Amino acid sequence: MKDYNKASESYEKGIEINSTNCDMLNNYGVDLANLNRIEEAKKCFEKALEIDSDYNLARENIDNLISSGICKVSIL
Repeated sequence: MKDYNKASESYEKGIEINSTNCDMLNNYGVDLANLNRIEEAKKCFEKALEIDSDYNLARENIDNLISSGICKVSIL
């Protein structure tokens, strides 16, 4: 079983070093979503899209939050 809290700490450290890494932001968002920290997860996905508007994985993750009923509105 994955330790999402420990993973979150690692992602936070990685983002401090490189805050423009879309893959890391997206993975951190997935981790936060697994911890039910939905608004924070959405912000990570949105930040990845601000950096690279063609980063479809983050867009798909926002869409997944919306389609699951967890998140109501997409701003992108």
